[in-house]
Amino acid sequence: MTLPTSDDLKTKITKENPSHNQRLENLRNSLKSANKIVKEANKKSHQHNRKLYDRKAKLRKFETGDFVYLYIPAIKPALSKKFQKS
Repeated sequence: MTLPTSDDLKTKITKENPSHNQRLENLRNSLKSANKIVKEANKKSHQHNRKLYDRKAKLRKFETGDFVYLYIPAIKPALSKKFQKS
């Protein structure tokens, strides 16, 4: 991902004085393009993170009737069962 330079962040001033509607249209177009760029960057980042996660993930298959270990941690004395994982 490349960060914008200070020149990219400066407002672009034209010689003519654009009308209010033209400025709003320019702003709308700028926001649409920025939104599109951000969506693409988020999608790319999500795919990269998924690839990193999937490297360590293990595929586990269970059949009906298989014995599995169910981990239920003991509740420490003086703690409420209400806030324990179930």
